[in-house]
Amino acid sequence: MAVASAAPGSIFCKQLLFSLLVLILFCDACQKISLRVPSHLQAETLVGRVNLEECLKSASLILSSDPAFRILEDGSIYTTHELILSSERKRFSIFLSDSQRQEQKEIQVVLSARDNKAPKKRHTKDTALKRSKRRWAPIPCSLMENSLGPFPQHIQQLYGYATTADGYAPEYPLPFLIKVEDDNDNAPYFENKVTIFNVPENCRSGTSVGQVTAIDLDEPDTLHTRLKYKILQQIPDHPKHFSIHPDTGVITTATPFLDREKCDTYQLIMEVRDMGGQPFGLFNTGTITISLADENDNAPYFTETSPLNYEVNRQVVLQIGVLNEAQFSKAANSQTPTMCTTTVTVKIKDRDEGPECNPPVKVIQSRDGIPAGQQLLGYKALDPESRNGEGLRYQKFNDVDNWFEINEHTGDLRTLKVLDRESKFVKNNQYNVSVVAMDAVGRSCTGTLVVHLEDTNDHPPQIEKEVTICQQDKDFAVLEPVDLDGPENGPPFQFLLDNSARKLWTLEEKDGKTATLHQRQNLDYDYYHVPIQIKDRHGLAAKHELTVRVCDCTTPSECRMTGKRERDVQLSNVILGRWAILAMVLGSALLLCILFTCFCVTAKRTVKKCFPEDVAQQNLIVSNTEGPGEEVMEANIRLPMQTSNICDTSMSVGTLGGQGIKTQQSFEMVKGGGHQTLESVKGAGQGVTEAGRFAYTDWQSFTQPRLGEVSSIVFKLTLRES
Repeated sequence: MAVASAAPGSIFCKQLLFSLLVLILFCDACQKISLRVPSHLQAETLVGRVNLEECLKSASLILSSDPAFRILEDGSIYTTHELILSSERKRFSIFLSDSQRQEQKEIQVVLSARDNKAPKKRHTKDTALKRSKRRWAPIPCSLMENSLGPFPQHIQQLYGYATTADGYAPEYPLPFLIKVEDDNDNAPYFENKVTIFNVPENCRSGTSVGQVTAIDLDEPDTLHTRLKYKILQQIPDHPKHFSIHPDTGVITTATPFLDREKCDTYQLIMEVRDMGGQPFGLFNTGTITISLADENDNAPYFTETSPLNYEVNRQVVLQIGVLNEAQFSKAANSQTPTMCTTTVTVKIKDRDEGPECNPPVKVIQSRDGIPAGQQLLGYKALDPESRNGEGLRYQKFNDVDNWFEINEHTGDLRTLKVLDRESKFVKNNQYNVSVVAMDAVGRSCTGTLVVHLEDTNDHPPQIEKEVTICQQDKDFAVLEPVDLDGPENGPPFQFLLDNSARKLWTLEEKDGKTATLHQRQNLDYDYYHVPIQIKDRHGLAAKHELTVRVCDCTTPSECRMTGKRERDVQLSNVILGRWAILAMVLGSALLLCILFTCFCVTAKRTVKKCFPEDVAQQNLIVSNTEGPGEEVMEANIRLPMQTSNICDTSMSVGTLGGQGIKTQQSFEMVKGGGHQTLESVKGAGQGVTEAGRFAYTDWQSFTQPRLGEVSSIVFKLTLRES
């Protein structure tokens, strides 16, 4: 036979296997196992068993360094072909790898023969010992169950091996493991649909009643088989007497007030759900019946506690006997009785009594859905004197939903509303009306009229208006209709899909109570309207416009739609409340106050500027006095002094040297670092007075118009800044 050719993806497989080999070579040694085995081992012989979990609890890959041995997941070691052990020990390793945690472990196995003598082999000409070459083993891979394809689906590239014409194989075939990944496609279910438990009445709170167990066929020890238990309903539902542990399913009493004389049997509707009780998990229901065992907790009592009744018995005959306190001694032949008796007749006098409501509770039958204005039998009381109801008047004492009005003379009822068995005021198909009967004197009695409503098929099945399909989890939605009618008018349901929606959707009925809505193709993330019609077992149907939300999420609570429809709905639902409007008004008022305050603070007062009469004397002439300057030969220079017409007497006229002129007495002239007072220069420099006066006049005529322009510009800039 020809050797199979390598596939195009063989290079990729070799690279992957090489990477795996590198991880195996650098793995940690976990333990060393020694096994004593026979020296001659046949093919597929159990060599021993190794506890792999002590080394690595969850191993996704198990390999043997010696192809002569095959390792199973439970740690069993099998031979792949016939094997003869020599006097030397045989060693090989078991490699464990966890791809999720990136851990690798190694277990060293040493095999030693029980007898040291190796068996002799007969050598023939056509038989030769060959050394088995080292080969690559296929990598175990996984495949998701219930995979939708596309098919054929690529799993892994395999290689063939050659055989001779007489069937001799130079290489041994290698096992190829394919692990099927579990999908949550099995709903948990109770072992028994109906389970009966017994518990004594008046037991303590927390008393164990029993334990329910459920079975899930999915992979154990995963989220798919993590079950949660819950009590959906208790019948009768008030008060709540029982509770259940969500993980173990143990049912315990929640109150110590279980009374068998009030109710001797309770029914619990249980639910078990996988995925840790998440809303998207699969679930199933079951019924638990709890019977209360009798306890001696009621003392005996006399039934007749009322006085004698003339209408029942007009006289009573009594027989009375009398005895001595001492024991009577009687002769042997004496016929005298030991006790003397006499008969007493008690006659009862008649007495006028009030009406009697007998029986105290009367039950009448009625149909569900009777319209208003219909007549029903009412409650009848009796006058014990006349043994009839003449002269009695009737009134309603209690009618919680005002369903009836009562005839004052006959006690019959007339409906004021449509009788609805599904009303919240109806308990166990019964509606109670309390009636008071009175005679002419005003004496009364009270009776209860129980209206038992027979169910009619007047409510079609109803479903939720909106469902969500999470593409990351499942591509379908579960529809669970609810029928308010009784079980005889409820499921099984029939689901019909409108013709306009069959291009995109399909419906699949499950158990007559639920159905799954599937996509024919992967739809865009958006809202879709699907018309669906649901019928009950008698054909009563209702059409529903189901809104399906296709979303990229794992659970419906994580869905965040960003489509146009979602934004339109959000924008249309946005309104401003009164507190939001009040906050906006107060914020605007606060902003106006802040702006007004800033305007008032930054406003500047208009300050009247004072100018001296002689503007020229306020001019500063740059004379470059910070430098040494030229040496002036004439030191006696007379300066014109005039200190009048100055607005502020404390104002000083300074030069670039930093000195000031305050008064005539304190005037100092600075030149070259020295200073002199005004008295020291008085009377000097008479010759240059006229020349200085002419120079001063020319300078004043030059600077006066320009100072006016500069002052106006500075004033405008000041106004602009303010």
